[in-house]
Amino acid sequence: VAAGFIGWMDKGATVKNVTFNNAVVYNAGGSAGETYTGTAVGRACNGTLIENVHVTNSSVLGKSEVGGIVGRNYRRKGGSNNYNEQLAYVKHCTTDKNTIVTGTASMVGGICGRNYGAVLYHCVNHADVKGTSQVGGVVGYSRDYWKNVDGYVVACGSSENARVTATNGNAGGIVGQTLKDNSHDNTVSWIVACYSLSKVSAKNAGRMLGTLT
Repeated sequence: VAAGFIGWMDKGATVKNVTFNNAVVYNAGGSAGETYTGTAVGRACNGTLIENVHVTNSSVLGKSEVGGIVGRNYRRKGGSNNYNEQLAYVKHCTTDKNTIVTGTASMVGGICGRNYGAVLYHCVNHADVKGTSQVGGVVGYSRDYWKNVDGYVVACGSSENARVTATNGNAGGIVGQTLKDNSHDNTVSWIVACYSLSKVSAKNAGRMLGTLT
């Protein structure tokens, strides 16, 4: 179940130069157990672009993969279905201090819930972010896409206005959790030129990164 201004964005679609004010986004989830919730987009993949999107005075509530801008941002390549999709980008996006992003489960971020073999660039979070685990000021969970595509969080920040809280697990000012899998020799999950001034509260809390697994 994907919820947002656009539920599922695919095949080179773009959302650009939009401000969402006083938005309320709620996703109760579905029987499959997967939910994707964001103010602009629930789930974005395959050459999509979310650029210059801003969220103010808003509330976002979902289960897992919950973000202030987008729930899941990803590129698929390889695998049993031999995917070869284009890179997905989230650029120059912000959430303000009067916005609250909440997940009842894991992978919750001020900008993006889960960044999966895709790019977050020059985004800044000012919103409070809360979930059970994998909670980040910018992105809850960021990783490569299996053995084929790097994941990137570049020049992003989370401000002193934001509180980042995991009630039972890990949280980070930028990324709640990222992956270093020894079987993925040719891929990297990048966190580059980022900053966090946010207060982070969790069982495993980090100023920048909650947990590396």
